[in-house]
Amino acid sequence: MINVTYQRLKNSQNMPTKNNEKTNVFLDLEKSVTDILVVQNTKLKPFVELFCYFPENISAKSLGILLGFFKISDISEDSAYIVNFLNSTLKKEYYANPRRSVSGSVDAALHKVNLALSELAKHGNINWLGNLDAAICVLEKNNLHFSVSGKAKIILSRNGALTDIGENFNNEDAPKPNPLKVFTDVSSGRLEEKDKLIITSSEFFHVFSPAEIKKSIQRFADDKEKFSQFVKTALVNELEMIAAIIVDAEKNSKTYASELKKIKSSPKNVLNAFSEKSFRDNKQTVAPAAQSENKHDYIDKKTGHIYIQGEKETKTQQATSSLLLAAAKETLSVIIFWLKTKSQKNIRVFSRKLDNFKKNAALLKKNALKKENLNRKNDIALFKKKQALFFSRLFFQKIKEIQIAITAKFATFKKPVSEKSAVSEEIKSKTKNFQKVFSFFMPNASKIKRVFMSLQYHQRLYAILAVIAILTLPLIYLNIEKKRQTAKTPAPETIEEQSDPLQIILKDKAAKHLSESQTLFSSWDKEFIRLLFLKEFLFIASDSQILTWNNGESKEYSWPASDGRAKTFASISDLNLIFFLTDQNKLFSFSQTNSSFKENFIQFPGNYLPDVFESYLTYLYWLDAKNNQIYRYPRAEGGFGERINWIKEAAPLNNYSQIAIDENIYLASDSTVTKFFRGKQQTFSMEETSEPLKIAKILTNKEMQNIYILDRQNGRVAEFGKDGALQNQYVSAEFYEAKDFYVDEKNSVIYFITSHRLASFPLK
Repeated sequence: MINVTYQRLKNSQNMPTKNNEKTNVFLDLEKSVTDILVVQNTKLKPFVELFCYFPENISAKSLGILLGFFKISDISEDSAYIVNFLNSTLKKEYYANPRRSVSGSVDAALHKVNLALSELAKHGNINWLGNLDAAICVLEKNNLHFSVSGKAKIILSRNGALTDIGENFNNEDAPKPNPLKVFTDVSSGRLEEKDKLIITSSEFFHVFSPAEIKKSIQRFADDKEKFSQFVKTALVNELEMIAAIIVDAEKNSKTYASELKKIKSSPKNVLNAFSEKSFRDNKQTVAPAAQSENKHDYIDKKTGHIYIQGEKETKTQQATSSLLLAAAKETLSVIIFWLKTKSQKNIRVFSRKLDNFKKNAALLKKNALKKENLNRKNDIALFKKKQALFFSRLFFQKIKEIQIAITAKFATFKKPVSEKSAVSEEIKSKTKNFQKVFSFFMPNASKIKRVFMSLQYHQRLYAILAVIAILTLPLIYLNIEKKRQTAKTPAPETIEEQSDPLQIILKDKAAKHLSESQTLFSSWDKEFIRLLFLKEFLFIASDSQILTWNNGESKEYSWPASDGRAKTFASISDLNLIFFLTDQNKLFSFSQTNSSFKENFIQFPGNYLPDVFESYLTYLYWLDAKNNQIYRYPRAEGGFGERINWIKEAAPLNNYSQIAIDENIYLASDSTVTKFFRGKQQTFSMEETSEPLKIAKILTNKEMQNIYILDRQNGRVAEFGKDGALQNQYVSAEFYEAKDFYVDEKNSVIYFITSHRLASFPLK
């Protein structure tokens, strides 16, 4: 909770004395703001941020102007672009709700900034602690609300005196810095005419002494632009990095003159019933009035007629009529506001009913499509079953017909002559044709006998040996080959085990078989390629659409085809955005809050073909396996800033194709996982399984306690601790077709997508 203290910027000695005859005019002062940002080295840009935000619309006008700066003196890579992150967080929260009061908006914005800093410290980024200088100010009408951290200064120049109104914030005896208590106090006060504020850091006094500042303000009292230019020139010449804002409060001469004229026209003195003037002679009071009234009578010069004009309203009557007119206006505004509120309420009720009707209609349509798809699947399965049954029957029928025909032919050869006469003429003709063909290929025995007898003795012997060899050698070869095949053929049980790899994995350590999955969503007109989780919503991505799914409700969002087809996706939970890269190397962001797509600026190296990337906090990490490097891009306005080479020591990355990030970066190849921390490779190994891993996807993030591997080839999702120890193996044949997956550790559910389906497995 932020403690709020109130200070008066006005000194007691300057308070005006009571004077009934003088009237003070309180008008909104005109504030002119001059910002000065000095960064001599471009490498220092990520460590300082100066901001000045004006209300973007009428509804936020009451919140005033938000201005100040963030500066970090630690220039390590971990502290880079933190100021940009704090700047965007502050602006977004301060102007988030225009209905809040100014003090409420300031409290909420500072609390949000403290939470953002504590989140950075939670993930080990603590180099900024004790090195952050910041001043946050709000100019609302003539009021100033401010909070200071570190060595920031807010100098007030009033009536020739300089005061550091933020000095109470900087306590050197304070305990060790706490990320949740960086901004704890807020002070407020009222600005006066000709006040000057200088909002800067302590380095400002390395260039100017208080006496020099006072002297320069007096010298350039009539020209504030020359004073700002003088300060800017000195800071640019003397310092390498500083942020400063100069605010001048002045009256608007035109507005001041018009208001003063109105006040002078009103009566200065009010008649007292007990004063001496009340008892004067009535003649002295009435006569001048009568004379003044006669002056306003109109005499027509041509006719001589006298036209008496109506009595002129006295000043009291004028005041009464103006009060009545103001009351009428106020009543009318109340009636208009009531009618507007009533109409808005009716519109909200009607829109809510319309939204419910649309949701119900979409749900009915979705259920109808599901039922239609289910019926279609059942019809296809029934048709395939009938088709298989038909072909099997046809096959066996043909086999039976062939078997009958062969049996009839052999029966014809074996029947005696007496039975042959009973055979039909058709079978006889077929048998004769078969005998002719058979006799053509069969050798003539009598001819062979004559040739054999004509041979000499040794020729006959060679011929007999050749015939024996021709008959026996093939038999010997076949026998040897049969024994060899028998030796190679494993036992029937072994064949059965090798044919089903799931049976081998189920016998491994911590293996669990998952039952049939539950289908959550299916679509046959698009092919799913990526599954993401963001703010309790599942996002299913194809190359042209992003579909959201939550508790059975789904919505589809498409981007123009001219922007290209999406190749790869990543989500940033801190920004509540999904980023994707198209085949035209354009980077787009998708916001579910306003259902919009926006192109983001990012500059890749000339020889790099961007493909695989992942996010951590507000950074994007791109894997360049070809050049053995990982590029880190910080979030900046309109996209992402200048890249940093994250890998600090040489490491071969050409075999890696998957990336996952928590506080470390895990790169995965086909069968190995390598761990990196702050750009350097760490000693890390994952426990081996009986069946080696075939890594298709790797999953972890800063909120997960474990690392998950999708092994599509072996039908499993393997769960490992952050130390590499095997925890569980979830086995299912449905993982053979999985394209991507996500594990909800909080609810113990595995979600996965195939080409056209979103499904889930409960792990309990």
